[in-house]
Amino acid sequence: MSLAELEIAANAGRVDAISELGQRFYFGRGVERSVDRAAALFKQAAARGNILAMHNLAVMLQHGEGMQKDEAAAFGWYLRAAEAGHAEAARFTGLMYKLGVGTNKNPQEARRWLEKSGSPKVYSAIA
Repeated sequence: MSLAELEIAANAGRVDAISELGQRFYFGRGVERSVDRAAALFKQAAARGNILAMHNLAVMLQHGEGMQKDEAAAFGWYLRAAEAGHAEAARFTGLMYKLGVGTNKNPQEARRWLEKSGSPKVYSAIA
């Protein structure tokens, strides 16, 4: 989809288009890179249930890209994306539970999410 078509779809409220536009701004694909614009688009799409945008927003919150760093909010978005079936978000949820980043340490939840993510060896490596 061209940038113009993507912007039209995003302006019409298509959540997948909003998320894709966020990715283009985040990575600078076909547009000048803007983490601020990407963050705003990911927030919008995540709030409307886009799983990939939830994960991308969590990454940006965790690292303070385009917004203030907020590990607790990052954990919340990773968890929402993980609950919706995003494997990479499940891995980060497990790691955050294991390390107590953005949430309280919880070894049982860490193991559960890491197993769900398909990364049980990660748990063993950091146990």
